[in-house]
Amino acid sequence: MGKRINDKHVGELTSLHIPTTVTSLDPFCFYGCYYLQELTLPSTIQTIPKNLLQDCDNLTNIIIMPKRPKVKAFRY
Repeated sequence: MGKRINDKHVGELTSLHIPTTVTSLDPFCFYGCYYLQELTLPSTIQTIPKNLLQDCDNLTNIIIMPKRPKVKAFRY
C-alpha cells in the first residue's frame, strides 16, 4: 500500500508531481500542505474535488499536463 498524501512530513512539501497512474483524488487530500508552492496534475485525473486545495495558501503554480497524442509507428 502506498503512502497517503497526509502522512508524516507532508507539511514540508514544496512541490508535488502526481503520476499518470492516478485517476482520482480525495477531497482534502492536500490538507496540511501549507508550504506547497507547485502542483502538477496528470490529464488522467477525472475530476478535481471542491476542497482539494484547502489551506494551500502558498500555492502559486498549478500545472495540468495535457494528454499525449498516440503515436503510431511509421517507417522512413
